[in-house]
Amino acid sequence: MFAAGGSGGFGPLGQLAVLDTGHAWVVQPAPPCRTSVDECTRLWGTSDGSTWSQLAVVDGAMTSLDFVDASTGWMVLRTSAEASVLVTHDGGRTWARQFRASGQSPLLQVSFVNTRDGWALGSDTSYCAMGGCVGYTLYATTDGGATWTTLQRPEIPWWGPTPPLASAAGFLGAPQFTSATAGWIRIDTGAGAGAGGVLVTADGGRTWRRSNGDSGIWSVGALAPIDGKAAVATVHAYEGSASTTFLARTIDGALTWQRLPLDEQFPVALPSGCQILSTVLGTDQVEWRVDCGAAMNASARGTLAPFLTGDGWRLCGSGLATATWTKADTQLSISEGSGVPGEGFVVARRSGACR
Repeated sequence: MFAAGGSGGFGPLGQLAVLDTGHAWVVQPAPPCRTSVDECTRLWGTSDGSTWSQLAVVDGAMTSLDFVDASTGWMVLRTSAEASVLVTHDGGRTWARQFRASGQSPLLQVSFVNTRDGWALGSDTSYCAMGGCVGYTLYATTDGGATWTTLQRPEIPWWGPTPPLASAAGFLGAPQFTSATAGWIRIDTGAGAGAGGVLVTADGGRTWRRSNGDSGIWSVGALAPIDGKAAVATVHAYEGSASTTFLARTIDGALTWQRLPLDEQFPVALPSGCQILSTVLGTDQVEWRVDCGAAMNASARGTLAPFLTGDGWRLCGSGLATATWTKADTQLSISEGSGVPGEGFVVARRSGACR
């Protein structure tokens, strides 16, 4: 747990990078330090998942943080005059500058998939309006940041085209690469009349395809890519005079999207005394953990069978402590619990009929 002694606490926290259950880093913005008039940043880290220590204090506001192993990571610092990419090889204790961009109000955001392959998205926020920015530059490295090449230049609107219903192309978020070839960038509308969506690349950022969503104007506030095909996005959509917020899932690289209600209703009535412990929205299924008491959890197939049959579901397969039911073009699988109190059993729903 990240906590501080004293009455003041740590104050606001910023960027977070999590590598595994033991290793994580978090940024704490602070007042100007040393001789700088710009914001100062403190970096904290943990190597056991529970105890945290201050690793470094740097001049500038940190706008991006990414680690690929317990030793190697990159940060982006932004001051009033420049944005810089720095690298660490000792878990965040010391940092060395690798790359810098200047301008009136420069901004860089990075994504690395290993110790060699990385990308930096650059923009100058002084050239942004309410509906989007004038241009973005995409840089890439294949040697861990020692050298960088320009993949996309701001003179060519590689992040477009602007959707017909919008006056601008929106604001690009940080690049999110899942491999040396597959990458994603979310786009939100900001406060203006721009349009959001998602950018997808399958060739390491050399070419991009834009998905503007399934209808209306999408503003994508967060994006969680799994690989080059699957991702989940939080979306605020403007459709005519109405607007709505939902999760959206793609499994074909943003060619199509499936809307996921934020409150997934359990697909069948439950016996008295049962409760839903958790709901998990995956890339291709929704999973519930249900607790009906130790005895009923261990015989969940029999517990739910009368309710499923009465609601039109048909048993189409069974195995050791598992059963699969089908209705229309939907499958429902049940995995019984071990009988340990409070453990529950699992029900998963996915598209596709049983054979």
